[in-house]
Amino acid sequence: QEFWSVFNNIPAPSRLSNRVSYHLMRENRKALWEDRENENGGIYTYRCPKDKTNTVWQELCLAAIGEQFSVIEGDDVVGVSVQSRDGLQDLVQIWNSNPSEQAQNLIDEKIRNLFPDINFTIKFYKANSSHANFEAGNQQKSKYSS
Repeated sequence: QEFWSVFNNIPAPSRLSNRVSYHLMRENRKALWEDRENENGGIYTYRCPKDKTNTVWQELCLAAIGEQFSVIEGDDVVGVSVQSRDGLQDLVQIWNSNPSEQAQNLIDEKIRNLFPDINFTIKFYKANSSHANFEAGNQQKSKYSS
């Protein structure tokens, strides 16, 4: 009920200015790859057709709240984001806590099952520790899929 009281009173992603984002993060996490809470995780990024963004955002939020992304032990989806972009596509992102290849494949499968009729033109995964400015002891390479 608390979710709907907020969700129903904010503008839909289609009404956002260019490069404005919404984030729904678990507990006290921040939507920053460099935040210590996110240092072992990563971000799935999908380019979504603008005419589908509102629906995708709502369904991603509901899937995250309903823990539909709990696909592998030790990996949790810790947030979802949407960002308005110029052009014909927006970005939707899924933040997770463990960038294993198995988790990446299972999350991607969940997205395909949630949105079988939506053509995400570009999708990729990037471990937070692979950013050039990341200074943690456990450096990991980016893992891309399409």
